[in-house]
Amino acid sequence: MHDYNYKKEENLFWFYRGQRDSTEFDDTQLENNFTKALFIVLKSCENFRNDFLSSFLKVKCHGEMAFEMQKTKPVDFDPDKKPVLFILSEEIRKVHSKRTKKHKSIPDGWIITSNQNILVEVKITGTITEDQLRRHEKRLGKKAKRIYRTWNELTVFIKDQLAKSQNEVESFLLNQFLVFLEVEGMTKFSGFNESDLNFFKSKKNATHETRNALRRKFTNFKEAISKNRKLSRHLKPGEVGVLKKYAESIWFPIPLKKTPYFNISVVLELEELSVSLSSPLHSTSDGIKFVKNLNDRQKNIVKFFRKHPDLVVTLFKREEGAKKESWIRYDMWNPVQTISAEMMSKGLVDMADLRKQFEKIDSGVLGRSKAGISIKYSIPRAELMQMDASRTVKETIDGIKLMDQLARKITGK
Repeated sequence: MHDYNYKKEENLFWFYRGQRDSTEFDDTQLENNFTKALFIVLKSCENFRNDFLSSFLKVKCHGEMAFEMQKTKPVDFDPDKKPVLFILSEEIRKVHSKRTKKHKSIPDGWIITSNQNILVEVKITGTITEDQLRRHEKRLGKKAKRIYRTWNELTVFIKDQLAKSQNEVESFLLNQFLVFLEVEGMTKFSGFNESDLNFFKSKKNATHETRNALRRKFTNFKEAISKNRKLSRHLKPGEVGVLKKYAESIWFPIPLKKTPYFNISVVLELEELSVSLSSPLHSTSDGIKFVKNLNDRQKNIVKFFRKHPDLVVTLFKREEGAKKESWIRYDMWNPVQTISAEMMSKGLVDMADLRKQFEKIDSGVLGRSKAGISIKYSIPRAELMQMDASRTVKETIDGIKLMDQLARKITGK
C-alpha cells in the first residue's frame, strides 16, 4: 500500500481539467492525460522504457525513439517500418463490432522506434471498437500487429520494475505514476484510504475528477466481491450508485431471489463501510406478512442476534408529500444504546413492540409513508483504514453472507 496521506492534486500526474463541453470531451481529456503521464515516465526512465518495450510490449527496439501525442501522423513516421497497434484498456481484448459516430480518429499517441511505428490507443471508460482499430490501421498504412494490455497488467509491471529500480529519479516517477493509477481506480481494488472517505466530508462541489476516481475504485471493489467464489450464485451485486456533486454515500445493491422482501446494500460513507439488509414495505399486506414471519420465527432470530451482537436493527418510515424527504427511525437493537444492551442481557428482542410499530405504519396512523426495516453490519472508519484490499473484501463478503443468512432465517426460506 502506498502513502495516500496527501491531497490528490499533489501527485505529479493529477490532472486539473479546464472548461468542459460534454461527457465525450471529458473522457477524451482524461485519456490524453493518462497518455501524457505514461509518456513522461517512458521518456524519463531509460531502464523502465527498455523493459516496457521489450518485456511488456514484446517489441524489439534499439537506439533513439520519439514520442508524440495527438498527431495524425508524426514527423518521424516511416511507412517502411513495422506497424504496431498498442491498445491499453480496462479489459483485455474486449472489442465491440459496432461503428462509432466519428469518421476520423486521432491516435492518442505514437512511439516511433528505429524499426517500428507504434500507434497507442488509450481507453479509460469508453469501449474499443473494431471500426476505430481499422481506421488506425489504415493510418499505419498496412495491417498491424495488435498488442492488447490492461491497466492492471501495467500496474503489476510497474510494481516489479519499482522493486528492482536503483535510480532515485526513476523510482520517484514510477511510484508517482503507480499511486496515480491506484487513486484513479485504474487498477484492481487496492483498499480504501482517507482521501476516499474524505470525499463525503465537504458539501462543497466535488470535482469531476474526484467523483470519477472514487466511482472507479468503488466499482473495482464491487468487481472484487463479485468474483469471489464464496458467494452463492443468487448473490449478484448490481450497478454502483451515481455520485452527484456532493453525496453522503456511494453504494451497490445485491437483490436476493429467494427472499424477495429483502435487498442487501454495501455502502461507503465518511465514517464507515457498511453491509445492510433492508426490506422496504410499500403496502399493508407486505408489512403484515413480514411481521408475521418475524413473530413466527422469534426464537431463531433472537438466537441469531445474540450470536452477532454488533448488528443494528432499525425500523424506519419515510414521509411522502413533504417538501423535504423525512425519515423517522425506531432502533430495535443497537448495542450502543442502553435499552438495547438490557434487551441483549435478557436475550430478548421485543417482537411485540416490533409488530406494533409495523402495524402503526401500515395502518396509516403515522401518516402517509413508506416503511421498512434495516439491519446493518459496519466496519468503522479507523478499522477500515488499517485494512488492505484482501481483508476489506473478505470482511465485506462475510457481512453479505451474514445478511443473506439472516434474511433466510426471518423468512424461513
